[in-house]
Amino acid sequence: MNPTLADRVLRLARPRLLRELTRAWAPPSGSRILVAVSGGGDSIALLHLLAALSRGRHWDLVVGTIDHGLRGDQGAEDCRFVREAAAEWNVPVKCARLDLSVREGRSVEAPARRARRAALRRMAAECRAETIALAHTENDQAETLLDRLGRGAGMAGLGAMARHRDGLWRPLLSTRRRVLRNLLHDADLSWRDDPTNLERTALRNRIRHDLLPVVEEILGERAITSLARAAAVSADDETLLSDESRNAARKIVSRPEERCVLLERKPLLGLPPSLIRRILRDAFAGLADHGTSLNAKHLEALESLLRADGPGTHLDLPSRISASRRGSRLRLTRSTTSPSESG
Repeated sequence: MNPTLADRVLRLARPRLLRELTRAWAPPSGSRILVAVSGGGDSIALLHLLAALSRGRHWDLVVGTIDHGLRGDQGAEDCRFVREAAAEWNVPVKCARLDLSVREGRSVEAPARRARRAALRRMAAECRAETIALAHTENDQAETLLDRLGRGAGMAGLGAMARHRDGLWRPLLSTRRRVLRNLLHDADLSWRDDPTNLERTALRNRIRHDLLPVVEEILGERAITSLARAAAVSADDETLLSDESRNAARKIVSRPEERCVLLERKPLLGLPPSLIRRILRDAFAGLADHGTSLNAKHLEALESLLRADGPGTHLDLPSRISASRRGSRLRLTRSTTSPSESG
């Protein structure tokens, strides 16, 4: 602990920011928290804020930092910088290096995100941390919402990122990125900028640098806050609808075999369309590869198969899953062989 630095950070931080970090959903006193720190401004600000607050909250912090192996020596420099920042607080650091292999022409964003999340969960398990703190901001939430709107996401997707779920804690979702930069500047604290964040090849960067400024110009500077608030409202609605869907599914969905799900057509068709789609998505997810979901085209085809009574009783879906209509039931089955093996 660095009392002088802690006093400076707490004195310069906005009261609203400190309140957000200590709301009811914050980890309880004595919790061990893995703080994900990349070296960028958002995560460095989160490290300093949580470290400054840990004296009164009795949090036990561990820093987790990841070199994705995509930026050569710069990635190693980021890890060194994070170690130095954590050393100011006498906080231990766990560093992991990933070796991402991405097919030519494919975006690295999604695989890097999945690999990073898996590495952080391994770190948390190793150091027995109950919570992983992530530095996603209000800006990130708005970007995520716009991304998912463009992909035709349903309510679950429009909820964007949850403030706390499955051991993940995002205490900065109501904080603008510029607030954190101002804090670091005022407290004379440094951070590292990742030059790849400026590249327009990644969709997320184009949303950040090209789309959001236009949205703010047209709708006003409160647009980002409004988008983030819309995501929070969607997340609340999603929680309610998820509960309704799970309750309804108990009388509709069964799983007689590991690779098979059966759905009773008549009671399913008696539900509102939104619940029908949720139950179909959940049934598919129970068989699919991790991270694979039904897109709008597949879901529409599956709904048509469910409703129709005429010809066309079979449908192929992702993850080697097939759907078939047999009398009063809709059956989802996952094949045990890949297309290459069967062909």
